[in-house]
Amino acid sequence: VGRVIAGQLQAGDVISVVTWSHTQEVPLAPRTVAGPNDAQLLAVLDDLTPGGSTDLSAGLAVGYDLLEEHFAPDRINRLIFVSDAGANVGETDANVIGAAAGGEDEAGIYLVGVGVGTKASYFDAVLDLVTDLGKGAALFVPDEAEAEKMLGEERFLSTVGVAARDV
Repeated sequence: VGRVIAGQLQAGDVISVVTWSHTQEVPLAPRTVAGPNDAQLLAVLDDLTPGGSTDLSAGLAVGYDLLEEHFAPDRINRLIFVSDAGANVGETDANVIGAAAGGEDEAGIYLVGVGVGTKASYFDAVLDLVTDLGKGAALFVPDEAEAEKMLGEERFLSTVGVAARDV
C-alpha cells in the first residue's frame, strides 16, 4: 500500500511516516518529496515490518500532532492511516478513538483509513467507526492488486481527495 501511495505523490508534497505498536515511532519526519517514488520514502517503507500490537489511538494522535505542527493552509492536509485496525493496546474503544479524530476535520485535516490484512485479521467495524466519527473515508485493500486499483494512478485523487468543503 505504501509503495502505491508513494508512486502518486508529486514534487513538493510533504509526507511523514508514523508507526505504532506498543510504542510510536516516526521513521520519516515531515519531508518534502522529490516526486513520485521518492528514494528516501521508499527506503523507509522497505524497512517497515508489522508488529504484534496496535495502539491505534496513540498512532493517530502522533500523526495528527505532526500534521498540526506542519499544517499548510494552502494545501489539503490529510492523514492516511494504514492498519488492520486491531486496536489491542492503549485506548481500544473505537468510539473514543474516533471521537478524538472528529475535531480534526474542522481544522482542515482529512482522515483516510486504509484497512489491510486478510478478511479474518482485519477489524472493519473498528476502522469504519473511527473514520465515520473522524469524518473520514475508509477502504479495505486485501492485496496489491486492490491497492493499485484503489490507490493507483486512476483512482488516487478520488479515493483520498476532498470533494467539497464548507458547502
